[in-house]
Amino acid sequence: MRRENILALALIFLMFLSAILLLNKLPDQVATHWNFEGQADGFGSKYQALFLIPAITLLIFVFINYLPRISVHKKNIEGFKYFAGLKLSLVIFFAFIYLATLLPHSGYEYNIGKLIMVGVAVLLFYIGFIMKDIKKNYFIGFRTPWTLANDKVWKRTHEVGSVWFRVAAVLMLLNIFFSVKYSWVFILPILVVTVGIVVYSYLIYKK
Repeated sequence: MRRENILALALIFLMFLSAILLLNKLPDQVATHWNFEGQADGFGSKYQALFLIPAITLLIFVFINYLPRISVHKKNIEGFKYFAGLKLSLVIFFAFIYLATLLPHSGYEYNIGKLIMVGVAVLLFYIGFIMKDIKKNYFIGFRTPWTLANDKVWKRTHEVGSVWFRVAAVLMLLNIFFSVKYSWVFILPILVVTVGIVVYSYLIYKK
């Protein structure tokens, strides 16, 4: 088994182990969602709080491992030099989010909204960094009708989108230095970049 798979499975195992160890220590109803201010605004079963994220993480990990087998562009995914890093980074991200949601139940007080946004920003920065090297496929990357129709459009869109995504991630990360009431502003760069990539791929295709 490859090293990144061992590390990913070890993290997933620790997540499930944590869920089992905490099962009898939490009340039946616990916080499951928090707003930008870090205040709980959604509640659910302790089983949901403890097992949902580990289960989703495991399913995503299994799915990504099977991508090369079901992809039309199998060689492009297998040859993606950051494929292992992508798998591991997603598992680490969900483990981080899981830890962030468990700590408030252990008496730690902090703004969970800001902490989660930091995790999202770091993940998006890494995704932006690796996207410039992915070749055309139907699962990973900026998949628009125009990038999928032309290899040159795919390449140029991913080179430009890679930079835009990293800039947007840095802007999102700046959220930690500002008041929580402005947190929504730092989501806008990602939305703008997402729309911009679609428009850019169309314009390049038309040329």
